[in-house]
Amino acid sequence: MKRTHTPSHTRLLQSDDPKIRIAMENPLAVVRELNKRSLYNFLKFFWPVVSSHTFQDNWHLEYLSRQLEEVAIRVSKKIRREYDLIINIPPGSTKTILVSIMFPVWCWTKWPWMRFITASYSGALSLESAETSRDLIRSQEFQMVYPDIDIKPDKDTKSNFKVVKKHYETVRPGYAPAHDSRRLQIQYIGRWYVDGFSR
Repeated sequence: MKRTHTPSHTRLLQSDDPKIRIAMENPLAVVRELNKRSLYNFLKFFWPVVSSHTFQDNWHLEYLSRQLEEVAIRVSKKIRREYDLIINIPPGSTKTILVSIMFPVWCWTKWPWMRFITASYSGALSLESAETSRDLIRSQEFQMVYPDIDIKPDKDTKSNFKVVKKHYETVRPGYAPAHDSRRLQIQYIGRWYVDGFSR
């Protein structure tokens, strides 16, 4: 099957706009930007990495994502909280994946200094959620989009791991060394997320 381009698509391919050129040459940069703007997009993009089930979209996921984003933005700006966000939804509504697994990782892509304490009615569920977050960060899919986010090698257990942002010294424009020469340390800020107490 021969691939044909519409006139508008052809104009995009021939565009002199540097933003369009960058997007065409690096589609992962587009994915990264969309994920940066929306926890909901991040959830949908990385869903296959954390779940073997087909993603079942529903209005509440986008709504909860926006609520969590607001909390994260206030924390990132060190603005005093206006309210406590309490999420009461039935089991099987994707709360654990969204709140305890994806939300911390999404925050770390933007603010790697943030720290999270997640809890649950069961210690095993808390560890499983933490392990899934850690596995997401280590996944090939995540590392393709976020090669600058990693887990500190000497602080890497299921119950306690530290996320670091790799820092590259630029040798010449457009070139980053293959190894990460320095790592920036994370500073402390705490948020509590308690999952599954309604069971």
